[in-house]
Amino acid sequence: MDTNNNFKEIQKYIELFESFLVKFIKGDSISGRFLKTEDNAQLKRVVLEVLDFLTELFGENNTFSLNILNTLNT
Repeated sequence: MDTNNNFKEIQKYIELFESFLVKFIKGDSISGRFLKTEDNAQLKRVVLEVLDFLTELFGENNTFSLNILNTLNT
């Protein structure tokens, strides 16, 4: 396991997630903030990449992946 490459990969995903923060737009008072359909699809693609990466590093059902899945589902 190459720790330096793993760190770079994690940093890349953090930057990708941060890039989505500015894309959230304000909805009505009930729905709160949301992403446009295209941005939402891109975010889900990134999440799936992260889940694959974490599963490769830590194995199936690791807490990192489970937390990301729970957050995505809410």
